[in-house]
Amino acid sequence: SSQEIGSDKPSLKSGEQQISFFSDESFYEIEYDSCPIQGVGKFVLKSQKIEKAIDSADSEKDEIRNLFLKMREIARAVRDSSRLSSRSTYDYMNFFDRRNQYDNAEIFYKQGIFMKDFSDNYSGNAQFTGYFPNYQMLGYEQLRTYFTWRTEVRKGHFSDTSLSYAFLYIYELLNNIGVDNPEDGLEKLMLFWKGFSIYNKSIDKYMFKWLKDYHIYYELPHSFKEFIKANNLTEHYPRISDTDDNFDLFYAISKYDIKKSAFFTEEKIKLITDCFYLLTDRLRKIFLQNGINFDESVFQPTKRMSAWTPFRDTLFFNWIKQPDRRIVLSENEIYLCSKNKWSFSTVITTESGKQLTGY
Repeated sequence: SSQEIGSDKPSLKSGEQQISFFSDESFYEIEYDSCPIQGVGKFVLKSQKIEKAIDSADSEKDEIRNLFLKMREIARAVRDSSRLSSRSTYDYMNFFDRRNQYDNAEIFYKQGIFMKDFSDNYSGNAQFTGYFPNYQMLGYEQLRTYFTWRTEVRKGHFSDTSLSYAFLYIYELLNNIGVDNPEDGLEKLMLFWKGFSIYNKSIDKYMFKWLKDYHIYYELPHSFKEFIKANNLTEHYPRISDTDDNFDLFYAISKYDIKKSAFFTEEKIKLITDCFYLLTDRLRKIFLQNGINFDESVFQPTKRMSAWTPFRDTLFFNWIKQPDRRIVLSENEIYLCSKNKWSFSTVITTESGKQLTGY
């Protein structure tokens, strides 16, 4: 798991309870179970008035605390709208439960949007280690530590911190929280990867997977192959092709091996590929005039496609309505979006498509 970080043992035993009071007019009673994550509790919404004097010197601190309380209220609103019990929403041991994962991701996204413009200059440094980190899991000092660190990261000042904070920031970028658009999000994702990997390379193996998902989920002005080539990542994606009329993709499915032709020489490769692009462009127009989809004639998924979830094993909320489309990444990968739901297939080439391409 990408979030199995550290080896801290829980400080509370099963059945123990702890009540945390905030310097506000309300409080949350936090019930701890046997969850093996230090600092993770299950909120029992039990608001009541408390009396406590507030020093004027702490007004800024209390203002931030109140902001955090408002952020936490979002979790209750989402839970109430879903008619969930307190255990179903905050049971992190059952993260892979589909309903639980969706609810946690929705809470994370809405809280992230609420806090997207917040900056901080906290002098403390509270560490945090947890599975699938999110704001709801963090205490007051941890929230201030994270948002202060994030403020500096957004300025381009990278520093070492708890790895869970790093994953939390990546989750924000994957959800496009605090960015102008998907292109801006991708740029910030790459800048962070480059800046933070100096201190910890643990995120590398997950970034390779999430960068591909990013190009499938978001409609970007460039192809994935153009991206990996521009960033020298080709060795990590050996079978990836362009999603459009890429010569290598069609060559891979063709019944005829043109590279064995005496005409296919180093000097003539550009001539051949340019001719190929011209042909496929004209074929598309002719097919369209006759009510036939060229791509569907060549690339067909299997009848039994598997459901596909973008950014699996992260806190990702399907926040944007996707248009129906198909994305071909290689001769073995096709992704289809229909009615805002994704599916995946590994068998994508029809027999007639292979014959047509060879011809």
